[in-house]
Amino acid sequence: MAVIDAVPGLSATIEIEGDGLRTREYDDSSGAPVGYPCPAVVKYIRALPGARFTFHFSKTPPVFQQEGHHIAYILTIDGQSLTTVHEVGKGDLPTYHSPWESYTGYYCTGSADTGYRQHDFKFAKRELSDANSMSQEEQDRQFVTAKDQGVLKIDFFSMKPIQEEHVLDYQAGILKPKKHTEEALKGKEVDCVATATTKHYTSRSTPKIPIDDFHHYHQQPFAVFEFRYRSRDALVKEGIIPPPSIDDMVNDMTVPELREMAREHSRMKQAKSEPVSKRTKLVYIKREPIDDDEKGSILSGFSKRKRRLPRALRFDKTLGHAVFRAASDEELEADDDPLSEQPSLLDRGVQPQGE
Repeated sequence: MAVIDAVPGLSATIEIEGDGLRTREYDDSSGAPVGYPCPAVVKYIRALPGARFTFHFSKTPPVFQQEGHHIAYILTIDGQSLTTVHEVGKGDLPTYHSPWESYTGYYCTGSADTGYRQHDFKFAKRELSDANSMSQEEQDRQFVTAKDQGVLKIDFFSMKPIQEEHVLDYQAGILKPKKHTEEALKGKEVDCVATATTKHYTSRSTPKIPIDDFHHYHQQPFAVFEFRYRSRDALVKEGIIPPPSIDDMVNDMTVPELREMAREHSRMKQAKSEPVSKRTKLVYIKREPIDDDEKGSILSGFSKRKRRLPRALRFDKTLGHAVFRAASDEELEADDDPLSEQPSLLDRGVQPQGE
């Protein structure tokens, strides 16, 4: 899990497909994060299109020195902020000494009239838009929003006691991935996008959420965790990780990748078990010796694939039977390309023999 040295006792990570053990975090080679009014950390993670992901956060007192009544965090996905998640205490008592571990892998939308829906976070393949089909105003707007693409962010705040709550009444589909042109992304290897699947609630209960009441009037976070998600290829292109070896690729595979590899192995195994009649056969034909000096008969055959003699070998019948011998230096010098005129082994009707 990612930590911030200036805020001990606070940690966060992104779990992909609910398997935190396979989550890999990579440091930002550009150095300390800039642009935040508080301590922050930036980590790169590997995304897999189609995989669900979950925000995982942990608070460990007394190492963590808390201000205010409790803490809360706001999730931001590709520049779109979602509902604030508050720490729940016992009545009006502050949560100074209470540990807190939170998992958030979805958000809710809807109303009491239409029902409430759950939207699970997941990664998807990014689609680019065509600049020729956009107005100049739309293109300019994309250059502003492109800097937030490929970023999952957790902002932590100190909060006052919860005084009021209001009924959840949101329009469905808050998290809508935005298409950007390649020019707007400015060469960033952002080939994935964060989106959400939709699940209908079976209950028509009326969820209530607390009204945010920040401890500090400036409403600024006291810590920020930023996770930049990329595919494996994108991480390599940006120089975050080295090109993987075969062993690394297997050991570092996520659960969906391992399943796909198992399916591919099953397909290959099934292809190898096809009947022999479907495969290419090598047919041999018995024919007479090439001249009177040769004795016996020689088998010849044909196949779709021709085999040529290596450059350093010569076909020789002078010993009374067909053999292969090493070419002399004079022969190699005289014939710059001995392979061009040599027939295939099977066309000559012989089988290789040792000297």
